[in-house]
Amino acid sequence: STNAQDTNEATPVPPAPEPAFTEPAPTPAPAAPAMTGGLTDLKTSVLTDLRPVIDNIEIVPDEKYHLLSTLFKANKDSTIIEPAYNAARNIPDDTKRAEALLEIVHDIDSVN
Repeated sequence: STNAQDTNEATPVPPAPEPAFTEPAPTPAPAAPAMTGGLTDLKTSVLTDLRPVIDNIEIVPDEKYHLLSTLFKANKDSTIIEPAYNAARNIPDDTKRAEALLEIVHDIDSVN
């Protein structure tokens, strides 16, 4: 009797599978400007990129206020005060709304 191990026949190797179609890679975001001034320039670029995004996203007023408040504190851009005020006015919780409005008063005082 012949044992399978005694034969010199090679086990056939299946052909390599055809490469599957893959979606093209998403287009990368435009390259950020070269950061020659270090973190200060990077921060300025991030804040510049962030400002229009905040205006275009749909989030609850409390979160929008906090984003705008953080943005204001980071660069003292007085054009952020009014959108922050509008977001704060729409916060449904009275206590949180009062805190946000009071913080806006302090922010205004910090630029005057």
